[in-house]
Amino acid sequence: TGAAAGEMRLADRANVYRDPASDAWYDEMVVHDDRIVVLGYSYDQEASEIAVFKISPAGAIEHQATYFISADDYYDGDNYATRLVGGDLVVYTPLYLSDIDPDAPLKWPLARRWIEEEGGSRVSPGVDLYGARDIYKPIQRTIDPVVHAVSVCPLTTQSGSGFDCRTRALVGPDSREFYVSGRDVYLWLSAPYEDVMVGETPCAADFAPGFEDSAPGALFRLPLKRVAPMAVRTRGYPKNQFALDATATHFRALLDWVSAGCDDTQIGRSFSFLNFPLSSFSTSPRIVGEGRYAPVPGLAQRHYENRFTDDYVVYGGRASWGTYAPDESEHEAGLSAEVVAVPTGAPKKAVRLSLPHNVIRAERAGDDIV
Repeated sequence: TGAAAGEMRLADRANVYRDPASDAWYDEMVVHDDRIVVLGYSYDQEASEIAVFKISPAGAIEHQATYFISADDYYDGDNYATRLVGGDLVVYTPLYLSDIDPDAPLKWPLARRWIEEEGGSRVSPGVDLYGARDIYKPIQRTIDPVVHAVSVCPLTTQSGSGFDCRTRALVGPDSREFYVSGRDVYLWLSAPYEDVMVGETPCAADFAPGFEDSAPGALFRLPLKRVAPMAVRTRGYPKNQFALDATATHFRALLDWVSAGCDDTQIGRSFSFLNFPLSSFSTSPRIVGEGRYAPVPGLAQRHYENRFTDDYVVYGGRASWGTYAPDESEHEAGLSAEVVAVPTGAPKKAVRLSLPHNVIRAERAGDDIV
C-alpha cells in the first residue's frame, strides 16, 4: 500500500531468526515455485539450519518449518552448500573425523525439527541422518579424512518431528568442491597441500607443470535418484563450483595445474581444460586419460575468477585477494588484468583479452560473461 502504479512496494517480510540471542548466521537463500529456503549454521545446535517459507501469489510469507542437520561448519565463501532441484533440497554437510574421540561412543549426525509450543520451543530428538552402511569407503589416501555427506530432502513430503532425507556419504580429503546439475550431484575431492609433498625450491619462471606433476584427485557423481555413487580419478584443482560444469553427455572443468614438485607461488597460473563423457564414471574408478586435458592460456596474476557459458569457459585475473577502484596513481601505473575465453568445443582457439581493471567477479548474463 502507499505506492503509485508501477512502483515497487513492500508486500511482506519475515524474520528468519528464531531467537534474537541465537548464535547463528544465514548464508544462502534458494527459491522454487512458492517455497523459499534459507540456509545457515547454528552454533547452538552444531548443525546446518534450514528454514522453509511459503509465499502466496500476493507476496505474503508464511514460515512452515525449521530443520537442523548435524554438521561441522561447512561455509566457504567460494562455494555453496544447498541447491533446490525441482522440489528436492540438496544439502552438503561435512563431518571432520579428526574431531571425533575414538574412545567415546560415536554420535551419528541427526536430522531434527524445531517445534514451537505454547510457552516456548524445543528441538525434536530427531533421526539418524545416515549410518555406517550409507558411507562409501575412500579411494584416496589422506592424513585428514572427512565424511562428505550429500542429502536429498523432498520439501513437499515433510511431516512429523524429523526431516526425511536420503543421504549418501563418502570418505576423502578435506579439499572439496560441490556442484549440482539438474540430474546429479558432483563432488570433486582434491589432495590438500598437507597430503602433497610440495618442494621448497621455487619453480622456474617459465615452469609449466605437466600431467604427472599435478596432484591427483577424484570426482564423484551422485545421481539424485537412488543409484550408487560413481567416480573417476583426476588431476588438477578447480577453484570453485564455477570451474565445474555438466551437460547431458559430458563433464567439463577448468583446472588450476598446481605443481607437486616445486613451490610455484612466485609465478603465474597454469591451466588445463578437462572434457570427458559421463560414461567414464564407474563404480570401479579409472583415471581420466591425459588426452582429455587440453592446455589453455595461463595468467600472470595469482588470483582469478572463472565461469562457464553454454559454449565457453571464461577466466580473468587480479593481483591480490581484494581490489578497490583505482586512483589516479594506479591508472598511471597501468592497472590491468588478463581475460581468457576458451571455446569448450575447440580449446586451442582460446582468445586472450586485456582489461583496464582487475577481475573481482565473473557473472553469466544469457550466454555472455560480465
